[in-house]
Parts: sequence; C-alpha cells; structure tokens
Amino acid sequence: MIFTENFINLKKEDIVNSLNTDGYFSIESALTAEFIDTIERDVANHRFLTNSNVLSGGYTNSQYFLTIVLIRKFLIFANH
Repeated sequence: MIFTENFINLKKEDIVNSLNTDGYFSIESALTAEFIDTIERDVANHRFLTNSNVLSGGYTNSQYFLTIVLIRKFLIFANH
C-alpha cells in the first residue's frame, strides 16, 4: 500500500479548502513506512547509473534529485 489510511480517508473538500485559503495542502505521514522503505532501498540500489537504460536519480553540483526514482517506483506499483 502506498498511502496511509489517514491520507486515503481525507475529504476532498478539506484539500480544496486548504488550497483555496492557504495556497497549498500539506499532510504528515501520507505515505506508508513500507513504501518509504522501498523508495530508500531503490535509491540505494540505483543511486547513479550512468550509461545504462535504467531509471535512476541524478546529480546537479551537490544536489541529488529523486524525481526519476519516484517515477520508477510509481511504474513498479502501477503494474502490480
């Protein structure tokens, strides 16, 4: 499971209200610990895969970007 019950049970109206009044929506613990663990393991295993056809994170100067790794996780879970 990707999302916690707390996140799944949110009312759409509460999210919309937060966006309309604050300009953003935030919730702690939206992702399950299990899902976060799989992301952390995947990042460790695919941290920097130069010259390969595998989706991985990327570096710019001293910053590491997880965007591609998160897409990879989405594709894995979407296919199950």
